[in-house]
Amino acid sequence: MQGHSPSGFEAIPTLQWGSHVSQFFETGDDLQDLLVPYFKAGLENGESCLWVTGAPFGANQARSALRNAVGDFDIREKRGQIEIRDAHEWYEAGAQLKPHEIVTGLVQRTEDALFNGYQGLRTHGNCSWVEPGQWEDFQLYETLVQKAMRGRRMICMCGYCRGEMRGDQTLDILDRHDFVISRPGRALSLREARSAPLPTAAGLDKGMAGLLEAIPAALYTTDAEGYLTYYNQAAARLWGYSPEIGKQQWCGCFRIFLFDGTPVPHDQCPMALVLKTGKAIHGVEAEAERPDGTRVPCAVYPTPLFDDEGNLAGAINLIIDITERKAIEDRTLTMAREMHHRVNNTLMTVQAVVRATMRHATTMEEFKRSLSARIEALSQTHALLTDRAQPSASLRHLLGNELGMYMDDEDARVVLSGPDIMLPERVAVPVGMALHELATNAAKYGALSAPNGALSVQWGRVGQAIEIRWRERNVPIAREIIRTGFGTRLLTEILPRQLDAQIELRFESDGLAARLVIPG
Repeated sequence: MQGHSPSGFEAIPTLQWGSHVSQFFETGDDLQDLLVPYFKAGLENGESCLWVTGAPFGANQARSALRNAVGDFDIREKRGQIEIRDAHEWYEAGAQLKPHEIVTGLVQRTEDALFNGYQGLRTHGNCSWVEPGQWEDFQLYETLVQKAMRGRRMICMCGYCRGEMRGDQTLDILDRHDFVISRPGRALSLREARSAPLPTAAGLDKGMAGLLEAIPAALYTTDAEGYLTYYNQAAARLWGYSPEIGKQQWCGCFRIFLFDGTPVPHDQCPMALVLKTGKAIHGVEAEAERPDGTRVPCAVYPTPLFDDEGNLAGAINLIIDITERKAIEDRTLTMAREMHHRVNNTLMTVQAVVRATMRHATTMEEFKRSLSARIEALSQTHALLTDRAQPSASLRHLLGNELGMYMDDEDARVVLSGPDIMLPERVAVPVGMALHELATNAAKYGALSAPNGALSVQWGRVGQAIEIRWRERNVPIAREIIRTGFGTRLLTEILPRQLDAQIELRFESDGLAARLVIPG
């Protein structure tokens, strides 16, 4: 299929049918300045048009701008020559993408347009709605669009917001489109770039330099000796300064380090190796150190450039800031280590509880009942830790788990008083078990076992430590009952050993008084 259609903008006066165009934008004005003339040209050329809008230039703004540019816009829209839709409705943003179904719909829309007498189909889709978890599926959609357009009277443009893109996503976009446009006067034919040698560093013209400034990734070129001939502002920002053209060799960054801290001499960096071997090196990762000492994790993609005679003319390097990806990897590793640590601690606690319960239970039924209650208490403590998605739990919530069923607003049988204090996991698990034992003993023998019994729990900070005061009243308790149980051993032996806690148990005439001091 041959033939071209007017583009509506200066950079590429006409677009060949079957063109897949990418656009980088920052503001609503960027979208308006490019897309109003783009769709105006399509409407006036008798094409069916689909404009899928999104922030920062929505459907109402698009409709108003086109109405001002095209005198009979309302008539054209009413008869169905153009449809303006919101991206969240068109792509079902937030839901699982169905790339094959969407592309099939576009192909059918093209066939319908031709059947109804239109010259073809012209579209634009604002892709700023795509979430990180949808990126892979959306790029599959872009790949399918790229293939489906070949041989069809379709022109599709996809808009990407520079401020919301990661550097490595730029490579995905450039690989799946025929042209890239940053504004009406700046465009690059990626189709031609793939079928011919890239321009040499020395031959980089102003138009090309302007486009490279618009690409949301650090990029620079060198001559055959490795001396810098060009870099965009994204590279200068990544490096933390602006090196002098023609004097800095191999790379513009101040220093280079492997992730284990090993320094990499500039003449051994990936760009230097590419210029020495004439072979591309893609995806090597390292840290670029700035003059102020800060470091940026990067992935680099240096590629050699050759002249028409096949001689090495220089190289071009795309540098991807992978700070976000490395942070995700570090968080994932930390979470895995934390989970391993938490599981080990839980197993050790369960083993201790089982052994102690076996020693103190007199019947199998008592063993089952006591063990079940203690495991449930442990489970509730871990639920507090995991529900908050962080390794800490509220002391007030731990007490509420154990004593909530006994609390009555009318007679204030149980009174809790203290500030909000978060306990780290290593403290929360044994303290939660201790509170469970105190509550169990109070329910069996103490203040919670009789109608007139009362319990107050007060807590606060004493210096760097946390102090918990447990006081039961109106019910004398037999000290020999307390002293022989697992709960007493947990309080008097296990907590001091695990947390270096100070424990005091006093048996007053009207009930138990306990004081726990836990180092912060």
